Amino acid sequence: MRRGFTLVELMVVLGILAVFMPVAWTVLARNEDDRAVAAFHLRAAAVSRTVSEQMAVDQRSGERVAGAPAWTIGACEVRYSVDGGVLLREGCAGAAVALAERVERFEATAGGWELTLALPLRPERIERVTLFFPEVP
Repeated sequence: MRRGFTLVELMVVLGILAVFMPVAWTVLARNEDDRAVAAFHLRAAAVSRTVSEQMAVDQRSGERVAGAPAWTIGACEVRYSVDGGVLLREGCAGAAVALAERVERFEATAGGWELTLALPLRPERIERVTLFFPEVP
């Protein structure tokens, strides 16, 4: 009565695994990236809503400060800035509120403001989303 596997049978199984494992690893890594990108896009949609609502309130309530993402509301100046990848709204009392994370760029463009969010997935792949916020008349 024979017990166990022969060396040839083990070598065949190892050969099949040597072909199958890199393919499986690639599929799993791509699936993980796709999941992270989908979550990032959902977060970007929430950031878009939050920032646009806050900027619309500030624009309707105050006068725009020339050359800066800032508005004068009464005796107070409200300013938007990026610090360490976080979009901050600095209000009257000196308190800063974080509106968005993973911010790569926030700058004025024709007719509004552009906010670019970035998610580094791997060294060779960075997912970016650019949001446009128009100036409210």
